[in-house]
Order: sequence, then C-alpha cells, then structure tokens
Amino acid sequence: MGRWIIIIFLICVFTDAYAEINLEASKKAVQAAQWAEGTTSQDYTLIDQDGKTFRLSEYFGKGKPLLVSFIYTSCTAVCPTITGSLSKAALEARKEFGDKFNILTIGFDSEMDTPERLREYGKRFTDNFRFMRFATGSKETIEKMTKEFGFFYQKERWGFNHLNMVSVVNKDGRIYKQVYGQKLVPEDIKNPLKELITGQIPKQGAFTLIDRIKLFCSTYDPKTGQYVFNWPVIIGFFIQLGLILVIVFVVWGRSIIMCISKIHPRRVKSV
Repeated sequence: MGRWIIIIFLICVFTDAYAEINLEASKKAVQAAQWAEGTTSQDYTLIDQDGKTFRLSEYFGKGKPLLVSFIYTSCTAVCPTITGSLSKAALEARKEFGDKFNILTIGFDSEMDTPERLREYGKRFTDNFRFMRFATGSKETIEKMTKEFGFFYQKERWGFNHLNMVSVVNKDGRIYKQVYGQKLVPEDIKNPLKELITGQIPKQGAFTLIDRIKLFCSTYDPKTGQYVFNWPVIIGFFIQLGLILVIVFVVWGRSIIMCISKIHPRRVKSV
C-alpha cells in the first residue's frame, strides 16, 4: 500500500513538471507547422487595420512572396517582441530586395483584435501599412486559416499559449517555409526570401530538439528586450526528476543493489 502511494506521488510530481515544459505539445505543434509546408492557402476574407475588407488572394499572382505572422493585440510581451523583430528584420531585407515582398500580420483573437486595436498595435512597428499590413477575420476564418498554416494557439487564463512562427508564402500562395523563433534576425527571413526571389538556395541547419524546446520554454526579459530560457521551469524539472530518482532508490534501492550484485559481485563488494 505504501509503495502505491509513493508511485501516485511520483506520477503527480512528474506530470506537473512535464506539463510545465510540455514537450509533447511542442512536438505536435511543430509537426503541424511542418506538415503545412508545401500546401497552398485557400482564399479568405479579412479586414485590415483601416476597416477595409480584402481577400487574401489579392497578394498572390503578383510575383511577390508574403510573410505571414499571427499575434493577438492584448499580448504585452511575446507578440510585440515577435512583431518588432519581424519589422526590423524586414527593413534589413528591404535593403537587399526592395519592395519585392510583403508582410501580413493576423490577429487571431477574433473577439478582441478589432481593426482599431490592430491599427494601434501596428503603429508601434511601422508607418507603412501598405508594406506591413495588419488584419483579422471572423472566428471561423481565423480557425480555418491558422489550422491551414499550421499555427498553434491555445487559450489560457492569462492569455494565449502559441507557437512563435512566421510563414513564408510564395507568389502563388503556397506555404514555402516556416521560420521559428521568438526574436527574428534578418537572415531568418532573408534566406527563404532569397530562395524565392533569386532562386539561390543558402545552406540552412536542421530544426533541432533544442529549437523546439525554445519555442515553449522561454520567457521575456524586459531588461534586454529578448527571450531567454525559462531556467526556473527547466531547473525545477530536473530537481523534481532528481527527487523522483532519490525516492525510487529509497523505496527500491535494496532490490536494485541486489540485482547489481548478481551481475557485478566484485564491484559491489569493493564498494
């Protein structure tokens, strides 16, 4: 009976730590984003920051790639950093490519992201809404579009948990590549844009497990304006894992030692 209580305790502790880092959610979110690559976007009716209704298809067939990002305007840290870094990276990319690409930022909180709020939000990052446009749509439109683009978001008590990602779409509306990260640098978008605009293919590294962990195990540092590892969560995970191992050793240690002694009797005796 005592051992079962300990086992239940271990499951609760480990489940809590695992929920904090949520690697499984990260894996599924990234898989959905990767599966979206190569698919052609459907046409959607959207409303921009000026209250103007337009079709997503207006961007396609004109020889210009499109960068699509998803944010929610009531976000105080994550989304402003993503949009700000995207804006700066895009300005650097324009020095090389000029106006050969556009940016569309979608507010996925259909209830709160009104055209007025999108305009107020967008004014913090650009004074050229023709190049960097902000838009939203109906709840049904947002749900379909985010699913199609492989963008993960989930309502939480404090706001939304979501994937940090920008989709690079080619001139025909095909999702060409997903760019991941909390704080973009010019090369993050210049490389895929160069592939589409000039046909040159730069070398790129693989998307690693560490990159996936960064997507969900990071926190905003207002002092530096950057995202850093959420060390309390990560350290807490390993502390709880260590506690589990200690408890396991206390409960089953004698059996473990006996098993080891049968395999390596001399080694155990010398110890």
